[in-house]
Amino acid sequence: MNNPTIPAQNDQETRAFAIRFTNYLKSRPELKTKPAILNGKRVYYFRVKRAYRFLTSDSYPPKKVKGFPSISTREDVVDVFKLLIMNSMMVRVDKLPPKQKKQQVVELQVNRTQDFQDDMHYVWLYEPLQKRVIVLAVLFALLVLTLVLFPLWPMSMRIGAWYLSMAGLGIIVLFFALVVFRFIFYCLTALVASPGLWLFPNLLADVGFCDSFKPVWAWHNTKPEVKSKKGKNNFKNTSPSVSSTEKQSSAATSTSAEPHYTGTSSKTGPRNPTIEEVHE
Repeated sequence: MNNPTIPAQNDQETRAFAIRFTNYLKSRPELKTKPAILNGKRVYYFRVKRAYRFLTSDSYPPKKVKGFPSISTREDVVDVFKLLIMNSMMVRVDKLPPKQKKQQVVELQVNRTQDFQDDMHYVWLYEPLQKRVIVLAVLFALLVLTLVLFPLWPMSMRIGAWYLSMAGLGIIVLFFALVVFRFIFYCLTALVASPGLWLFPNLLADVGFCDSFKPVWAWHNTKPEVKSKKGKNNFKNTSPSVSSTEKQSSAATSTSAEPHYTGTSSKTGPRNPTIEEVHE
């Protein structure tokens, strides 16, 4: 794209333009970015056709933003995308099949072939430093500096810090005492009234703070009964599974007897560029 508003490649201006343009696209709701997981990290991806639709429509205002190019065709969009890829702003990804039936977040993997068809997906690699992270880092540094200057504190602040530390230590001791007491209480109730009674059954569960104390008491779960029910269900389902395997084996034998004809076209389309070729 021969546009004078786009800087030359391998230049600081190109990097600055790629960052500004990426931040602009990430802030646009027309792309409909969605969260996903890439290499164990939470990222956001979008579909190529939505970027085509936005950048070639009237909603894209290059006149209001200084330094942005004018885009009118799909070739212009592809040129801008190649520029963003060379500056590590985004990369093409593919969706992985879900591991669970009700998986909320999609898992992605990188596709090294950089193509720009409508049904393809790209993920944003550039993550700007958030202001909240900067504020938390400054507060943490001030807290560490305050603790280092503890010998210079006035006596009133030292006494207050001692009371706060004793209060925190008392809460920790009270928590462990509650854990031991509820276990002893369960053992006594298990001998008197089986299967036993738990105080605060969700105290050690992976729940919120308020949910750890709800309910106040509950009977102990009887897992052997659940296993026995599962065993009965498995015994009932043995005969259908045998019949299904017999059907599958008969179907396999019938299909193996029939000849299969597979045809492959000798014509192959043009090979799409990889990430290394885009950088070159």
